[in-house]
Amino acid sequence: MAYSVGDLVLPNWRNVNVGNGRFVSACIFEISSADMLPPAEYCETLKTAASVIGKNRGMAAIWVQVNAPGLWYPLEIRRGIRNARGAPIAVTRVDSNLRLSDFDNSMPYVGDSQLPRPPFIADWTAHVNPNEMTCLRVLAKLKKAQTSEIASLAGFSIRTARDALNALAKRNYVTHIDPATVADKSKPLYSEKYPFWEIRRNGIVEALRSWNVSPGVPFVSRFEKEHGTGEGNRHKSTARLWPANLQVCFGKTESIWAGWTEVTLEGLRFTPDALAWGKKDEREVLYWLEVETGHISSKELALRYSHRMGRASQYAKERDVNLVFAVLSGKEWIANALEMAFMDIEPHVAAILGSWKFGTLPAARWGSVAKASAEAYKTNDEE
Repeated sequence: MAYSVGDLVLPNWRNVNVGNGRFVSACIFEISSADMLPPAEYCETLKTAASVIGKNRGMAAIWVQVNAPGLWYPLEIRRGIRNARGAPIAVTRVDSNLRLSDFDNSMPYVGDSQLPRPPFIADWTAHVNPNEMTCLRVLAKLKKAQTSEIASLAGFSIRTARDALNALAKRNYVTHIDPATVADKSKPLYSEKYPFWEIRRNGIVEALRSWNVSPGVPFVSRFEKEHGTGEGNRHKSTARLWPANLQVCFGKTESIWAGWTEVTLEGLRFTPDALAWGKKDEREVLYWLEVETGHISSKELALRYSHRMGRASQYAKERDVNLVFAVLSGKEWIANALEMAFMDIEPHVAAILGSWKFGTLPAARWGSVAKASAEAYKTNDEE
């Protein structure tokens, strides 16, 4: 179901009883940490909706119901909407009742009677199965990617991702491109060696619809940031494969719930190359990744990453989660330089200095640095 409010098409709408026969007219956003969007990006769509609802339905509110295995994701959504203007926004877990104390940015209008809903719009649901939708969402952020990268971020096996992508290609939602078959070699490709998938316009429409982004509403913050050609495909692919790398190395003892590249985090001016979220030793954990190519001096490396880990550590402490801070590279001297810089690590932090060779991560230990063996660096191709 969907409803028309101003220029937006919005999801389910109902009058919610908040106790004592009092009602709040609310637009219901059901979101999940498995939707392939990190919290800050979802907050952008919610702020857009709040602005339009505030102008067109002044007595209405937004109720965000978050389906997530832990607390970090819903609490980041709640923090992210506190400065939203327009309609009041409440954020709860998906199985919780709505209370007036759940509204953070402003208080809603509470009436003794139920208000009429906006005009109903019939066809707003997506038309692909869950696995296909997950792959579409990944590609709507990346634009182009290899099968293994899509599988990593989707949390799928490569076979599951390939089956979903082939089904999407048959319906013209995505295109499979082999660089060897491209006639115009002057156009830059994601990879000069390996086939990749590229999302088509109607695939983007389906992905945006699944995130409740209305037609004509820009949502450019979803895109993976471009760092230029100097860092090469190795840098990009290492970041995209971060969730799968964690799963292969630690999946038997740790839970990896979700992962994204280039994640904006509230209060930080820089972003990790990739961020995964999960559980280790009965604690929620953020797995922070930096991919380093080694084009600066040892001193500059030490200053950069000691600062970044310090800020990331503070962010994690404020959110009451643990932090695994990893720097992966193709050169052992980078790990040796950073090992001396990562001193006095706090008990809720573990540092990993590893190779970007897939599947060679050393085990993380709280309050200390774990470094990959020299053997892990021997087969890396330098770029």
